[in-house]
Parts: sequence; structure tokens; C-alpha cells
Amino acid sequence: MPRGSVPAPRRLVALALAALVALAACGTVSPVAPASTPPAPPSRLATVTGTGQFGLNIRQLPGLQGQRLATVPDGYQAAVVSGPVQQDGISWYKLRGGGVTGWASASYLTISAGTPAPRTPTPTASVASAGSANNPPGVLVEAALQPAVDRLGASPTGEAVLRKAARGLVHITVAHLPSASEGGEFTTLGHAIRIADSVMKESVDVQATVLAHELQHAADILVDHDAPDSSQACINLELRAFQTQEKVWLELTKPSPAHTPMESELDQLSHVVNTPAFPQKLAVAYASECSVYSKS
Repeated sequence: MPRGSVPAPRRLVALALAALVALAACGTVSPVAPASTPPAPPSRLATVTGTGQFGLNIRQLPGLQGQRLATVPDGYQAAVVSGPVQQDGISWYKLRGGGVTGWASASYLTISAGTPAPRTPTPTASVASAGSANNPPGVLVEAALQPAVDRLGASPTGEAVLRKAARGLVHITVAHLPSASEGGEFTTLGHAIRIADSVMKESVDVQATVLAHELQHAADILVDHDAPDSSQACINLELRAFQTQEKVWLELTKPSPAHTPMESELDQLSHVVNTPAFPQKLAVAYASECSVYSKS
């Protein structure tokens, strides 16, 4: 081996040592710290409150002109996606929950920290049954009211409103209601139509007519998502229901002599529902009920 030459392995070791010395001379190299992730904003939860029996509209865009996507009842909860946004003099929040994403008026929302609770199926009353095979899909009827539902088939108006309301999945039952009630009520909570037990003492024509009134509400709210946004809209909703009631009563009775005070009342209503003064009378009669919608 020639003098002064270094075998290959020793030459590699020497080069490695030289590299380490050079790194030491440059100082210690610190590892790069990972970038810090900003904390996520706290989740916000919206709960619907104070909407009365007709619920709250969820709209495609903020504002009263936004297309209605759904109607939700008091107690409905959804995650707040964004907002508030000002439009039409109202604050709006964008919500996501229950398969719906859209904007709702802050006037009927309680905003808090949290996330929506998991949804559970609404239990069906054990007294209810599918009833007659003539019922359209989407109608669940308590047995005692099945004759009234069947009777609607004799009225073109009644048959049409029943089939439309069925698209919203309605439960029709008997309940004890206050004496001040007109004989029935509709609520978005459970998509429920309740007919007063006092009405069950009347003829099947009366029962069917009262039912038609509430079915019109169900069709307007659950299918057309036409929940009122103002007191006047609430009055208009009642007016449509009374107009449907009047048509069904006349189609079923054609007319016939009244035998009970309620039949006499329905006869009298049939003569005034389409008069110019009737909406004004409704505004007085439903002032308290419709006042909940004066916030928007």
C-alpha cells in the first residue's frame, strides 16, 4: 500500500467525523415547533320557543321573502351555523338540524351553548289505529273518529283537504279541550289534530266539518309551510280554515234543518264567512292567540 494512502473504510470514518465537527461549530439545531391550532368557537344551540300552535318557518334565505323550507314546533333544537343577520327589521340565524338547513327568526329562538340532543321517535298514542283502508297514507286516526274521516269522502272539499294534509303525516285523536275551543285544534308538535270530546256528541256531519277546519291548518302548515309571520297572517290562516269548514258543511248537509245548537252555529257561519266583515270579527276573536306572531 503506498505511503500516505488511507484505506477506503478509514477514509469514510474520517469524512463522517469531519461532518460532525462542522455541525458542532454551527451550533445546535432546534426542532421546528408544530403550528398551534386556534381553538374552535363554542357550539351554539338554538331552541324554538313562543311560536304558538303553528310553529316557526325555516327559510332558504334570511328575510320574510325567503322560500319556506320547513315548519318546526316549539321545543325544536338545531345547531347555529351562522348569524345573526339583519333583514326586514328582524335578526336571523342559520340553523342545521332534523335534516333541514335554513334561516329562522331570532324572535322565536333561545340561543345557548351546546349541541342538539339526539332525536328520538315521537311515541304514537296507543288509542290510535290506522283505521279504515280508505284513509290515505299518512293519516293515523283514533277509532272513534274514523266515521268522521270516512264522511269527508262525501265532500269534494273535505276529501281534497284530507289527502293534502296526509302528506304532512297527521295524528287525529279525541281530547278534552277547554269550552272556549271551537271544537278542535291543530298543533305542529306531533302533527296532532285533536277533536274535542264534546263534539263527539254531535252528528258525524258536525264531526267531519270540525275536522276539515283543522285539516286545513295541517295542510297549510305541514305541507305548504305557511306558518304565520305576523298577526295578520295568523288571521288569514284562520280565515282559510273557516272557508274550508263552510264548504264542507254545505257539501255534506246541502243544507238540512239544524237539530242542535252547534249545527245552528255552523249554519249561521256559512252565511257570513265570505262577507267583508268576517275577517274583522276573526281579528277580534283571535287577537290573543295571534298576538304571539307580532314579534316578526
